[in-house]
Amino acid sequence: MPAGAQTVLVADGDRNCADSVTMLLNRHGVAANCSYDGREAVHLAQRIRPQNAILEIEMPGLSGFDVARELRTSFGKAIRLVAYTGQPINVDRRRIREAGFDEWIPKSASFLELLQLTSPAVQSTVRHSIEASMQQLRNRLTLARSLLEHMETTRDVETRQRLHAFLSSRIDSVVSGMSRLPLDAPDRDELRLEVDALRARLDKYLG
Repeated sequence: MPAGAQTVLVADGDRNCADSVTMLLNRHGVAANCSYDGREAVHLAQRIRPQNAILEIEMPGLSGFDVARELRTSFGKAIRLVAYTGQPINVDRRRIREAGFDEWIPKSASFLELLQLTSPAVQSTVRHSIEASMQQLRNRLTLARSLLEHMETTRDVETRQRLHAFLSSRIDSVVSGMSRLPLDAPDRDELRLEVDALRARLDKYLG
């Protein structure tokens, strides 16, 4: 692991939720590991020594409160603890603080909202990765616009048909890429407007 890199422990009895958060962190350059059981989470933490832990309150084995106490005792202030709960209405904030959590957030929050509660190093790593992926999507759209302009001016039917097929797949790849990125609404809207504008121009040449 590179110097300065940070690890994240995700512990949640809901496997889909744990896997989803872990996958997104890993996809964007963060070393994340997940556990579906509180007791296993404590053992995993002793092995990987994470700088961040995202813990569901209600888990089999040990509760998130108990796991947080164990991790705070073991790692002190070297670890950032975030409570991640599916029942925000019933959250006892006093118990959360007493257990050693730094922050809490409901599961209804977006991945980017959750990210804001992790350490600055994790936030920076993920955001740089997202920005790089967005730039790749913008580059594809720039190429698509250039090829579309060529398609609009060429009189060769075969060339136009080939370009139409290529551009359709290129635009679809951008849409697919957008669906895999945890984007803020303004960024998603920006890309969506560009995609819709290109599709509208391309649709003129259907058939």
